[in-house]
Amino acid sequence: MTKKIVFIFCCFLFSQLLSQNYQLKQAELTFRTQIIDFDTIAFNKPVTCFFKFKNTGNADLKIFKTSTNCSCVQIALEKNVIKRNGMGKVKITYNAATKGVFYKTIIIESNAKTPNQSLLIKGFVY
Repeated sequence: MTKKIVFIFCCFLFSQLLSQNYQLKQAELTFRTQIIDFDTIAFNKPVTCFFKFKNTGNADLKIFKTSTNCSCVQIALEKNVIKRNGMGKVKITYNAATKGVFYKTIIIESNAKTPNQSLLIKGFVY
């Protein structure tokens, strides 16, 4: 009877250790801000901004893909792999070739806890 109790207890401990270890090894992408407002910008004058982020998880962050809803937005990553507690930035350049209000979305796809994150730039071109 004692051997069965010890065996069950050991199995329980082993399963707890495995589940905790699995939970700890995950990247987490944390942006300082996810919205940048350019306010008013001049027509045909490209503008640039940076979205700064940190890997607040416990595994390396790997950015697989970036995309946008407009060819007027260019995206450049400083690096694709960010170590634990490391920092990075996404450079966004908007080509202000159309007058009026704009809202442009940038999608970051990664191995983070939240695999798809959205960034937004907005403003008014005069």
